Amino acid sequence: MNVKQRYLATYHHRPTDRVPVALSYFHAGFVRKHFPPPAPDEDPIEAGIQRQLRYGFDPHQYVRGTGRDWFLAQPDRSCETPAYLDAAQDWQVTEEVSRRGEETIRTEYTIKTPGGALSCIRVQTPDDFGVFEAPFIKQEEDIDLLRHRPHPRYVINHERIRQDYATMGDRCWPKASVAGVWTVASFFRGPDTIMLDLYDRPEWVKRFLALLADYQVELIQEIARAGVDVTIRLDNSFLGFGLSRRMFTEFIQLHDRRIVEAAHDAGLRVHVHICGKKNAFLEDLADMGIDALETLTPPSAAGDVDLADAKRRIGDRVCLMGGFLSYTLTMGTPEQVREEVKACLDKAVDGGGYILSPTGRIDPETPEENLYAFTEAAKAYSGSGH
Repeated sequence: MNVKQRYLATYHHRPTDRVPVALSYFHAGFVRKHFPPPAPDEDPIEAGIQRQLRYGFDPHQYVRGTGRDWFLAQPDRSCETPAYLDAAQDWQVTEEVSRRGEETIRTEYTIKTPGGALSCIRVQTPDDFGVFEAPFIKQEEDIDLLRHRPHPRYVINHERIRQDYATMGDRCWPKASVAGVWTVASFFRGPDTIMLDLYDRPEWVKRFLALLADYQVELIQEIARAGVDVTIRLDNSFLGFGLSRRMFTEFIQLHDRRIVEAAHDAGLRVHVHICGKKNAFLEDLADMGIDALETLTPPSAAGDVDLADAKRRIGDRVCLMGGFLSYTLTMGTPEQVREEVKACLDKAVDGGGYILSPTGRIDPETPEENLYAFTEAAKAYSGSGH
């Protein structure tokens, strides 16, 4: 089977030649350590495929052309068009970047709209997402300014999506990354503040999330108009901070279900990413009709999911990805890596619908021999019929 066939069969719980072996992602420090600097004419999609193939992974990549920084409603920098510039007259984004020492980057964002301005301060290192010192949404009425965001038709670049999809071919599993409503809300309002808002102003939060869902549904529909078979990777990272089941079902499930349904109506699959905690609402995630779920992080790594338990509870309805403790890749021996690979497969491989993957990134300190042990063990221990 080729890579695309292997992933597709796994998503649908059909027999495969072996279990797909997926990367989480390479930390930028690992990339600098092990790969040459990019050439001026290097295709980043091709480079990403080759980096994964080097260690024996089944590559998966994200198409470009879906915009940058989920909260900015802007196209990729190389995809700005006159139509976008015209549509963005009511949504003018400026960024002022400064450095604190060699490692800290401070970015001040300002978004000017006819109804007023939104501003935000973001602090990060070159290798991480960073934190927001001051969120965009400071007052309840600020969410009304979001109506000035350019429609996704001006943000999505169909041709770039098609180009990247063609580059991937059958060698790679193509995805498009989109944020869930709670992730977008956390970006705009701040992850700590929006959690408190659930108690302090619940009706406002519901209105806020509904407004965000409207835009995300249109974003999905616009991606689908590229006419290629990508899987939507719905990033719900901030759900993993420890929301209760009641909070998830009362505030979030309805809106993310709308996104899932929009993708399914367009013939696309939905792969949900939640690092951290989600054990309390596994069944509720499955009830949304999602096709796959990652990262299945165990309690020993700030998660709360037991892989065997997740397989028992929702493994017949949802393709599961993850469960392998990334710490073992970084700090363990090759033999320990192989033992944990076998343990993950023993817990989740029966009946199909399982993708072996680390629960987190590949850190700079990760020995290359452990990556080879990881992928080789997966291919040796999993076989035809899974």
